[in-house]
Amino acid sequence: MDFTSDNICGVSTEILAALSLANEAEAAAPYGADAMSMSLDTLFSDLFKRPARVFPVVTGTAANALALSACVQPWQAILTHEKAHIEVMECGAPEFMTGGAKLIGVAGDNGKLDLAALKKAVQDSGQGCIHRSQIACISLTQTTDAGTVYTVAELQEITDFAHEQGLLVHMDGARFANAVVSLGCEASELVKGIDVLSFGATKNGAMNAEAIVFFNDKLAENFIFQAKRTGHVVSKARYLAAQLKAYVTDDLWLKNAERANEVATYLVDQLQKLDGVSVFTPVESNLVFVEVADGLAEWLKDQGVGFYSEAGRADGQRKLRFVCGFSTTQSKVDSLIYVIRSYYKLSKAA
Repeated sequence: MDFTSDNICGVSTEILAALSLANEAEAAAPYGADAMSMSLDTLFSDLFKRPARVFPVVTGTAANALALSACVQPWQAILTHEKAHIEVMECGAPEFMTGGAKLIGVAGDNGKLDLAALKKAVQDSGQGCIHRSQIACISLTQTTDAGTVYTVAELQEITDFAHEQGLLVHMDGARFANAVVSLGCEASELVKGIDVLSFGATKNGAMNAEAIVFFNDKLAENFIFQAKRTGHVVSKARYLAAQLKAYVTDDLWLKNAERANEVATYLVDQLQKLDGVSVFTPVESNLVFVEVADGLAEWLKDQGVGFYSEAGRADGQRKLRFVCGFSTTQSKVDSLIYVIRSYYKLSKAA
């Protein structure tokens, strides 16, 4: 009953098969010069219906930090949501990889950047002032860290504003597939106006593959040297390419995300039947956030249930996060619900 993260899930059988097939070749050129790696630009250009340059990496942190390093100079700044992953969960990697570019948190409900707040942040930023970091990029997360999803219209508003201001737009797409499934749209609709996308695969069935996808070709011109300088040019790159190719072939990435989203919806339905459990953000993907009593949170830990939680508050309540992956089953959800019900039965008996 581990709902800590979708990273706990294994590897899709289709991707394992692709890795095995890639291993059958006696030899292949290293450092991305193999045929499969060379085909990724065409593959992703077709997927997103616009020209794309693709650079595989092995972690989401590398994908985000390196993508941002192509967008900004060390003396510049990046606007992002105040609770965004790059702001609170990357151990300073974006600042390190960019050579010191400043991250500026912007408010917004349910994990989404608020357009009015963005405009005010730009207005108040001191553009042109020698004493201030100069804003050069907006980074947004799709799916957000609150499990919500930007609509196509919301994305267009933000990207239009950014480009009017001469700013680049980065998208952290660690759970991009979950957003596509949630909205029922084409992947291409979600990257209009995006200059560079961190395209996630590991959380959704890959072994260790992410992709930095440049739609702004100018940003990609010398990127390979930045990737090499930071140790992110993989010698046997064909194994990353094999994973990414299998991931998007026959819509595997969407099928996996659909399963994860469906189980999360089932989890919400079951939780809402329970007294003492409050779902406090819209559930639009595979992340579920609830508020429960401290006693229940500790009980769940004692029973071996995995989840993330915030610190307990003075009112005795605590916020928890449950994540469903492509291999999470309804039976695991049922087991979780059984444990919660057992807590309340024992509490009443006491």
